[in-house]
Amino acid sequence: MRYSVADVTVAFWVLSLSLYTATAWRAEAQPRVQAKVSCKQIEHALASGLYGDAVINHIWPPAFGTSQGISIAVEFTPEIKVFLHTDGNKSTVWTSTVRVPGNNTWGFLNNLADSCVLPPDPADAVKLLNVAWETKEVPQAQFGEVHADFMAALLEYISAVQERSDHFLRTKRQGGGVDASNYPVVYDNSWQHFEILDWDLPLDNRTDPMIEWIHRFQRFAEREFQRPLATRRRP
Repeated sequence: MRYSVADVTVAFWVLSLSLYTATAWRAEAQPRVQAKVSCKQIEHALASGLYGDAVINHIWPPAFGTSQGISIAVEFTPEIKVFLHTDGNKSTVWTSTVRVPGNNTWGFLNNLADSCVLPPDPADAVKLLNVAWETKEVPQAQFGEVHADFMAALLEYISAVQERSDHFLRTKRQGGGVDASNYPVVYDNSWQHFEILDWDLPLDNRTDPMIEWIHRFQRFAEREFQRPLATRRRP
């Protein structure tokens, strides 16, 4: 499929909005950039995945921003995200649940796009998702344990990245899995901000270290909220 210059422009604009999430809370006083985009352009951005990802990235607890303390966020499905946060004195775990018809965020956004009522700004689309919030306070020591576990998994994850990259350079082949689950992870500690998208694919017949941590984090969150978290992924 060939895209026009206008389509590429709107895709770049939507990607910029996604990256904007990291500093949005510090720029509230600045006027929002207005862009004139057509329904067709928004449909292209939605089809590319850029728009939908930007919408999910803008789902963040109202009580804290990414640059206030330390935050770890994991998206288990487009409908469920879990956040662990500390301001140095108090630690909390949050969950956000998107409540849309059919419990299908992508289908809901597609229906809005088909009706030409999907907002050009993904941040405005979040307001249509009927997001429900729940939070629990956790001991500071427990936050420290989960954080240390994440840091250890991150070091192993970097090694796994190098291993997969070396494999590709040697063989020119990449592995993949059509039905594999993927999990976006966001980390922010006021100095560093990074995002990881990891796929639940074996690494030399063993589970990827970051995926192992994500499963542990899920069990931690399920204990706190006393209910299971869905693991259905988008197609």
